[in-house]
Amino acid sequence: MSQLKHLIRRTVQEAVAEVIIEFSVAAEADAQITYEAEMVDYLRSILQSSQVTQESKAVSAPATHLDD
Repeated sequence: MSQLKHLIRRTVQEAVAEVIIEFSVAAEADAQITYEAEMVDYLRSILQSSQVTQESKAVSAPATHLDD
């Protein structure tokens, strides 16, 4: 009977360890996805602000007229 208890205990411990590892891997994947999404948002905001800056410079630049 003690061998059976030992086998059950070891099996349960291994199963718990597997679940913990799976949760850890899933948490890492979620963190990576979140990081990548935040980087995309950050880079998009930089590009948009750069475009706005370039557009405002183009609008505020004095127009040059060529006189004949």
